[in-house]
Amino acid sequence: SLSNLSFTTSKTASKDIRLTTKQAKNTISMVNIIPRCTQKLNSTIFVRYIILYSRVQDMRRNYQELLLKQDRKLFHTADLAVLFDVNSKNTLYKALSRLVVKKSLYSIYKGMYSTLPITDQNPQVLGAFALNTYCYLSTESTLFNNGVINQPPSKLTFLSKFNKNIQIDGISIVSRKLRDKFLYNTAGITLDQNGGFIASTERAVCDMLHFSPNYYFDNSKSVDWGKVKEIQKEVGFV
Repeated sequence: SLSNLSFTTSKTASKDIRLTTKQAKNTISMVNIIPRCTQKLNSTIFVRYIILYSRVQDMRRNYQELLLKQDRKLFHTADLAVLFDVNSKNTLYKALSRLVVKKSLYSIYKGMYSTLPITDQNPQVLGAFALNTYCYLSTESTLFNNGVINQPPSKLTFLSKFNKNIQIDGISIVSRKLRDKFLYNTAGITLDQNGGFIASTERAVCDMLHFSPNYYFDNSKSVDWGKVKEIQKEVGFV
């Protein structure tokens, strides 16, 4: 134990060691990782070593506790820097690496982490979060989900302020760029149960016709074309 280590100390130093020994009891195999050479170190240096090590261990435990307290399951690197109150990128990345090794965090995509395995995540939620900007599910994805087209899309199709293709563990995500005046017009766009934005059937038809005026809809009878015209006018597509 720590008490078996021999030092020539003052009363103050001994008191310090007793205090820090109590802290050290919360660490795992504390003595095993302290080099034998520390027995020969000046007592003040040794005390500082113990205090620093104990604080590092407490900080690592706090990171895990903070994650467990969060309702959300997905994080960007910047989110975790704020949550952990870490300003140093090097310190942050080391902390994230340790959490990934312990499976307290899962690296999902560049700069994106989850407290759940990717197989437990909703693909639509992953896609919107990976785009990291305002976006909504529309065009082929919405049209297929609502039975307007028969061919399942090979990618989740979003609309946002930029064009982008993303691959996340076999999940393909594409974002088409839509001009701001159309993108931020919420006609026919709702918030789904997962907290993501999604186009109605008629809004998805409008968006699809905007990009491909001659697009063929397999089940056009399931579309309210009167509503389509209303949305086209409201959004400014026509």
